[in-house]
Amino acid sequence: MQAMPAVRTRFLAWLSRPGVGLAFLSLALLTLLCLVGDAFGQEGEWIDLEALRETEPVPETAVPERAGDPAALEGDASPTSAGDVASEPLADGWMDLPAEALAGGTPERQERGSVKPPASLPRRFHWQGRTRELGLVGYVYLGDYYFVEEHAYDLAEKAYRHALAQWPDCGPILMRLDLLEVLGGDWLLCAEAVQAGLDEGLPPQVRHEYGITPDSPLLSDQRGDVPPVPTMLFLLALEGLPPSSEQPELDAPHAFLRGRLLSYLGAYEEALAALAPVALDDGAEPWHFQAASQRASLHLAVWQPELAYVNLQRARGLAGDHPALLARIEELRGALTLELEGGEGFLTQEVVRILGRRDQGRWALSCPSTAFLGRVEVAHIEGDGLAPGEATPGHLLYRGRDYWLMTLPLGNPRPDWEPGRKVTLLGFASR
Repeated sequence: MQAMPAVRTRFLAWLSRPGVGLAFLSLALLTLLCLVGDAFGQEGEWIDLEALRETEPVPETAVPERAGDPAALEGDASPTSAGDVASEPLADGWMDLPAEALAGGTPERQERGSVKPPASLPRRFHWQGRTRELGLVGYVYLGDYYFVEEHAYDLAEKAYRHALAQWPDCGPILMRLDLLEVLGGDWLLCAEAVQAGLDEGLPPQVRHEYGITPDSPLLSDQRGDVPPVPTMLFLLALEGLPPSSEQPELDAPHAFLRGRLLSYLGAYEEALAALAPVALDDGAEPWHFQAASQRASLHLAVWQPELAYVNLQRARGLAGDHPALLARIEELRGALTLELEGGEGFLTQEVVRILGRRDQGRWALSCPSTAFLGRVEVAHIEGDGLAPGEATPGHLLYRGRDYWLMTLPLGNPRPDWEPGRKVTLLGFASR
């Protein structure tokens, strides 16, 4: 122990010699870099997605070891279907993959072989203190990040196409690419992609929120984990759509695209207004009959079945006696009750509820479970001041699969019947 000061003195003297100190410092830095490389070095780049988290960090917990169970490598993921709808969220333990999963890859990733993302995209990401490899589904989320946060549309496209190469017919990814076309300047290509057949109703309303949560399956290579298109992507496409086509011959597809984007977002009244001039333009083939067909579905959605019937007839006049149009017209004619006669069977009644109202004196009712035959009358409305059996002004105009429509004759006062009020229907049903 007494010799230690002398040794330290000789070492410091050697280190102070010209050139020795600089060489020693360089060697120390090189050693440190090697240690860091061993601890964190991975092929490719990485991105820190911590800023995208929407919730507080979840404490990491160990994943139970289950020998021979492939699901353990995917982080306790539930089996998923081969469809395009996102699966149930994964358990919190998905973030704690075993080390052998990161080294050798999941069975799906091994099956993918040496397919790698473009060099301009990160291959790995750092999240909650650990470095991981993105799965194909993770690149869809990464594309959404570039789309929304960075406005780097070229990188978003590369991320989507990397996953699309494995699933070339995946609807949610194809829709993302279509929306990118709008922001890339080729909105006409998107308009052509969202055309609707004469037998198609409205597109499903988008309700999926943008963002990444602890349950997001970023490591997954399962097609069923591809998330639906977030609402934000449709909003950005709608905002990025030019205010006009700048070419008169393209006015029809431009307005049609705006109407379709609004339909996806559930803005039905605005979509009706956007599609109206297209449906009335005799020279706007093929957009005009598609617009009339879509307006028919929109009118049904906003409780205007008689106007839906008018638009179906307009589409028929433009496209001819198309079988799908004829079937829709016949179905709607049967749902409108103005021409129905009295039914047969036994007299019965059922109580339904008002779902909502509109300013023009009409109320949507919940569909009864009774299979009524022929005409059905409104026997009583809760709180209308009339006893059951007495005359009531309400009558049924439309009997659809989603709602029934009750109206009042023109000139009658508009009572304040709010949603939830009970309505008694009276009619005949089969025994």
